[in-house]
Formats: sequence, structure tokens, C-alpha cells
Amino acid sequence: MYEKHRFFTDRLIEAGVDPVTAEKDACRMEHVISQESFERLRDAYKTKNE
Repeated sequence: MYEKHRFFTDRLIEAGVDPVTAEKDACRMEHVISQESFERLRDAYKTKNE
């Protein structure tokens, strides 16, 4: 879960979301997204930023 939480928090902050709100939203997001969807998003983000 920590990897998901950190990923979503960081991406939300990068998008301009207030850090406190980003933490709260990331907490919600990490619990509802499937592992497969998370891995696809994470991998797509890594590929885009290489």
C-alpha cells in the first residue's frame, strides 16, 4: 500500500494539488484501485518520464 500511497501523493502534488489534500486523496485512491491498474499507471508514468 505504501508504494501506491506515495505514487498517488507525488503525482497529485505535481499536478498542483495542495499537499494536505493530496495525502487525503491518495489514501482513498490506494484502497480502491486494483493492483493491475496501479501497475499500468505506474509503468506508464515511468516510461513517459524516462
